[in-house]
Amino acid sequence: MILELMQNRRSVRRFKPEVPPDADILELIEAAVAAPSATNKQPWRFLIAKKKKHFEIIARAVDKARQHYISLLSPEYRSEFANYSVHFMSFQNAPIIILPIYRAFQGISALVKEKFPQKKMAFLRTYEHNTALMGVSLAIQNILLMSEAIGLGACCMTGPLIARVEIEKGLLVPKGWQVAAVIAVGYPAEKPEPPGRKKLEMVTRWL
Repeated sequence: MILELMQNRRSVRRFKPEVPPDADILELIEAAVAAPSATNKQPWRFLIAKKKKHFEIIARAVDKARQHYISLLSPEYRSEFANYSVHFMSFQNAPIIILPIYRAFQGISALVKEKFPQKKMAFLRTYEHNTALMGVSLAIQNILLMSEAIGLGACCMTGPLIARVEIEKGLLVPKGWQVAAVIAVGYPAEKPEPPGRKKLEMVTRWL
């Protein structure tokens, strides 16, 4: 049952050293591209990293960004953030990384007249960006659920995006495309306890 699959899924940060076969990773991508997207634009691509050099590019960029932010924080917060942001680097424990990238597509903004108000144009640009981000987010959820279904562990991370621009440069992400997350994938070496969830009555409002 799909609900049981969703409830059993965990964010896995510790992995066995064995590398999953390419066929399993492609099965995750097949699940990803089955996701819905606005007007079926499918505004996504998926970069798959297994080589050490790619891990190092991401790790260097994230750690440099971490140290930069640590230096900018007030002294009373530096230690706390330093300890917390270590988790931004936990993708290094995985044998494979999937980087979903997305691109906002021009919809209404490409059709309006030249004298269209600037504020409304800015709204449309944000709207189109968020629409593409929603699409790739749905694809990411499919990757996480399929990982659980075929016996893999996965963790979707946005912490590394503190170095998003540097990661995109280092991995030669095409212009106009943006990294949405870093997904660590592999055979799980842990089964985390279920995290707490808010009760339905706390998150639901009937209109």
